[in-house]
Amino acid sequence: MARKASGAEQLVVAMERLKKAKTEAELRAGQAIMLPLVLGLSLEQTALAIGRSVGVTCRMRTRYDPATEEENKTTRSKRELRNRAKASLYQMLARYGWRKLAPDKSHPQADPAAREAWKKT
Repeated sequence: MARKASGAEQLVVAMERLKKAKTEAELRAGQAIMLPLVLGLSLEQTALAIGRSVGVTCRMRTRYDPATEEENKTTRSKRELRNRAKASLYQMLARYGWRKLAPDKSHPQADPAAREAWKKT
């Protein structure tokens, strides 16, 4: 059995919000708060009544702040939280203007003729 909806202190504010609603989103947010408190609907029944999923309906109820009479916008989507830095080390070095230093194949003071002579013997 589901627990009863809490938030009776929000009921008055939610009723006023329903009267002032100008957009569909504001209306649904007010209904998400009011329907469980007034009619005793479960979260699933409220979601069905307002035409949203259970998760969205739950978020509408938990994000609503009666003091400001609007939803809290503190949560951000995963795309907003994504670290936009490049993952590869070499791409990061290039971004900052650095380059990979690799050792030379031969010493700068080496004698190529002596090396070839050594390979032959």
